Formats: sequence, C-alpha cells, structure tokens
Amino acid sequence: MSERTAYRDLVALPVEEVMSRPVLSVTADALLGDTLAVMVQTGRRHLAVVDGGFRCLGVIGDRALAAAWAVDPTALGCTRVGRILDTRPSVVGADATVRDVARAMYLDGVDAVAAIDRTGCPVGIVTAGDLVALMATQVDAPPGSASELAGADVPGPVEIAEARPDGWTPAWVARHVRPARGRPAPHGRRPTSGRRMAACRRRAAAR
Repeated sequence: MSERTAYRDLVALPVEEVMSRPVLSVTADALLGDTLAVMVQTGRRHLAVVDGGFRCLGVIGDRALAAAWAVDPTALGCTRVGRILDTRPSVVGADATVRDVARAMYLDGVDAVAAIDRTGCPVGIVTAGDLVALMATQVDAPPGSASELAGADVPGPVEIAEARPDGWTPAWVARHVRPARGRPAPHGRRPTSGRRMAACRRRAAAR
C-alpha cells in the first residue's frame, strides 16, 4: 500500500472509530471546581457541556479550567462552565470522518471536538491525542524511524551503574557515574581522567 493510499484510508475513517464513548458531560451551570473534580475522578481531560435537554453546547478542557484559575484563583468556586465556554461550539456530525474532525480542530483552534447526533446530543468526543494515536497505530513507520530506535540500547553521555540512593553524595558520584565509552563529554569538553578526578576529590575533601 502506498503512502498516499494509506493517507486516504486514514482520513476517510468514520469518527465513531476514534471517538471516546460513552460521553461524560456537565451542564453549563456547573461550577469549574465541580467540573475539575469530575475530570480527576474519571481521568478525562475533556467533557461535553450540555443544556437541560442534553444538547451539546461545546467541549470544556482542563486547560481552559487552568487558564480561568490562573486569571482568578477563586474562579473554581464561583464561576460557571458556561461563562468560559466558547460561543461557537466545536462539533461534528456523528457521520463525520477523521478528515472532518481534523479540519474542525484546525479552523476552531481547539484540541477536542464533540460528535453529535441529529438532535444535537453528544455521542462522543475526539481529541488531538486520539488522532495522534490513530496515526501512530495505522501508519507503518519507515526503517530507522524513532519508533524503531525507541527500544534500542543507545548509550547516552552518562552511564549510571546502578540506581542512585537518596541524595547526590560525592562518594556515590565518584563510584557510579562515569563518562560513556566512546561518547564525547558534555559541551565538547574532554572526559576527565581518573587521576584528575582523584585530585579534584582530594581538594574538595580538604575544604
């Protein structure tokens, strides 16, 4: 399958294959603090906001709550969700595709949209993270990509011989932290020789 064909198949997927269900929602008159509590309890970063008839008014995210709190630390206890909700709800139809979702996120400048049925009620939520996960699982990574190297044993500039105990003591550092073999020292400096390190430790102990 060519990359172009894989791309066409990916963006043509129906939204119901990537959206989160069931929908978790709060009403527009819910306090920001109560909304945050729901997010913490459920592990969701985005909730649908609905009116009394369960029609979708938009999506509220944890970033919006954090921004409101940063402006006014008392907002969590006195501000309603409807006050900080965008006037234009970011929604797509239940028959939308991944392409429609991505376009809505781009045009509205949001990282989550709600999928609604013909009555306007939310049936799912799609986030930018859902789209990234879809791309990561549906598109084959080319040879030598980051995904292939992620599990490789690539030495860094410093090798740790064993887990560090509490506190960075000079003695522990001298025993267990060493420049990686064949790797340049940080900032282009030459690796310190064992004799030079011993001299440094003696001077530090004499102070």
